[in-house]
Amino acid sequence: MIIWLNGAYGSGKTTIAELLNKAIVPSWIYDPEAIGDFFGANLPQEIQADDFQNYSEWRSWNIQMLQKLDTEYAGDVIVPMTLHTKVYFEEIFTALESREIEVHRFLLDVSEKELKQRLNLRNTTSRDWGIAHLEAELSFFDTLPTQEKINNERKKEIVIQEILEKIGI
Repeated sequence: MIIWLNGAYGSGKTTIAELLNKAIVPSWIYDPEAIGDFFGANLPQEIQADDFQNYSEWRSWNIQMLQKLDTEYAGDVIVPMTLHTKVYFEEIFTALESREIEVHRFLLDVSEKELKQRLNLRNTTSRDWGIAHLEAELSFFDTLPTQEKINNERKKEIVIQEILEKIGI
């Protein structure tokens, strides 16, 4: 099973992923950003995209990695990754579904005011990136089904318990 934690930058995806990883045994945190970092480290600056999610290879390689983990790993896979471009969101989840991979999607829902406060605690690069994408993220997230949304302005234990109940653990 894949547990995908979506949400704006600063919504707590990594924190919740780490807590879920402790609560679900066995489980593994898979970070799709590592493939994005690969592009940044291995492509000349003049051909780099401004967002690694714009690379079709990033999307297909992550789909392939998730399929490999689903097939070969006995535990659950936790994926803390922001997806806010509708076509990429649909491409990834349609591909996983077509491979008959069980995916539970959750949007860690946090108010814009709280997100800005959290982002202001980050380094300048992370803060600026998060704030620059916030409006587009929140607009897309408004279109997602209510049942996928988890209020992440509550105590972390309550958030974890809600996710565990929704996935049947």
